[in-house]
Amino acid sequence: MNINKGHIYHLCNSGNNAQPIFFDRSSYLIFLEKMHIYLLPYVDVLSWCLLPTQFHLMVYVKETEIEIEGDGLCNYRKRRNLANSVSIMLCAYIRTMRKKITGNFFQHSTEAVCLTDATYAIPAWYLMEYGSVHSKDNTEKEYPQLCFRYIHNAPIKEGLVKKKEDWEFSSYPDVTGSRKGRLINRERIREFGLFQAAINYSYL
Repeated sequence: MNINKGHIYHLCNSGNNAQPIFFDRSSYLIFLEKMHIYLLPYVDVLSWCLLPTQFHLMVYVKETEIEIEGDGLCNYRKRRNLANSVSIMLCAYIRTMRKKITGNFFQHSTEAVCLTDATYAIPAWYLMEYGSVHSKDNTEKEYPQLCFRYIHNAPIKEGLVKKKEDWEFSSYPDVTGSRKGRLINRERIREFGLFQAAINYSYL
């Protein structure tokens, strides 16, 4: 996972062989708790969606590496990068859910696609995943908007609900103000002009 500071990324992973990774409401909440612990020191979360067999996160990277201190039982200081912290987050979730999980759980290493650097963006992939790209002149703004809408529309695409606001395990209610979730960074969302991207488009 190659991640650079100051850029927006789409992080995603899914269950091995399309198996569920979330089993009930408590499992979704446990994963969100792990996100708070292992991701927020490094990133500002712009949008997120947890589905029965996959997760999608859109994040702005503010730090790629931080210093970790011991928890009182073990006195140590070491550097940990974001990629390692994502892996630790998934392992921590798996350990918590070990009674319901067997064998290889996640399909592959978590994908991290940069949305704000045309050097790393793959236009064909965006065309396939997010729908038509209307302009190639401002990809640094357009790709984040496309991904922002895609993540919030994922429950509809998967046939789980008919309206985005009906899926509990998504940042959409937090973005629109109907819920006051603590995970997203509203100031960062405003900075990139993403609020209207969520509200103005019902589905791609």
